[in-house]
Amino acid sequence: MKLKELYKTSFLAKRGKLIAIAVIVLLILGQLIPDTNFQVDKQIYTLKGHSTKHFDNPEAPLFFNSIKNNNGILCLGTSESTSLNGRNYYNYWNADSNITDKMSILSGAGRTCGVYNVLFQKYQNEVRHLKVLYFINPVYWRKGLNKVKPKYWDRYCSYGAFQDVQHWDETKTVESYVNHCNPLKKLSLIVEHRIRSLRRKFFFDLNADSSTYSRQFSYVKSKVVDTTFQRDHFDTTKNILKTFSNYGWHKPINASSEYRFTELREFIEVSKKMNVNLLCVVGPYNHKFIKEYSPGDEEGYQKISSQIIEQLKKSNVQYLDCSDLSQMNGTFNDNQHHSEYGAFLIFKRIKKWYEKNNATTN
Repeated sequence: MKLKELYKTSFLAKRGKLIAIAVIVLLILGQLIPDTNFQVDKQIYTLKGHSTKHFDNPEAPLFFNSIKNNNGILCLGTSESTSLNGRNYYNYWNADSNITDKMSILSGAGRTCGVYNVLFQKYQNEVRHLKVLYFINPVYWRKGLNKVKPKYWDRYCSYGAFQDVQHWDETKTVESYVNHCNPLKKLSLIVEHRIRSLRRKFFFDLNADSSTYSRQFSYVKSKVVDTTFQRDHFDTTKNILKTFSNYGWHKPINASSEYRFTELREFIEVSKKMNVNLLCVVGPYNHKFIKEYSPGDEEGYQKISSQIIEQLKKSNVQYLDCSDLSQMNGTFNDNQHHSEYGAFLIFKRIKKWYEKNNATTN
């Protein structure tokens, strides 16, 4: 065949029809592929963000079930609850041999409780009666953060996936995010979701091998965690690492916005509907840094921490107040993220609370 004939409309039309028919046949045949129905005995430690974003990945329900089946606890938090060199509060918890109910974690910058509302509604059976610890960082009430942040929502959620969840639009928090999506963005996300749904059988169910599938996960381990801390690395005046210099990260509290309180209330309401056993931990803010760098903002942070506690009381939810750690030296790496030592103190508080209330230790 001559090269010029490849570009004739008639030739392309014939080949286009053939491709279209082949795709349709493959999609129909795909529906005959059985769903994966794997289970894992051990408790999965964490998942990557894409596993919970699109609602088409079997890893998400498997993750929740592995925690529940092992009587574990799911920790939810923002950037303060990320790795911290393997020495965050949940690492100390899992390393304690006297504790039987271990912790799994989902965390990330801007991953506040609102992004879990639709996720919990999607996986109602899996999260029902699940034990959940939600870490509240008061810094999210500051200027620049006390509002919907589409870039964070886009990282952890997909508007297209919302369409598969009944009553997904019943919370103002989710509605605030959706209102920031223009019609073209909504359409593209819906199309993306439909394509992902159609290909799911081939990408997940067809390729899943029961002998290797469980190897992809990291599981909870009770490994020893060092509890010695280098105090000479800290500026005790500002309660930060001596190497920290981005003082401009600090912003005053935005008391005029109710967004974070609405988000918290709605998350608690959704959790109650799912019979989630929820504990909210109110973390510290860096009192000493604020006092030295911007003393006029000190009252705002004190007040917002108290208001968060009052909101939790009104919502009749279990809570643990760790805000008094705000004034202790060595508890922060920077203006808004607790240190390894701060994480250790938070762990001790959490352990004491569970010992008193839930008997999770031997």
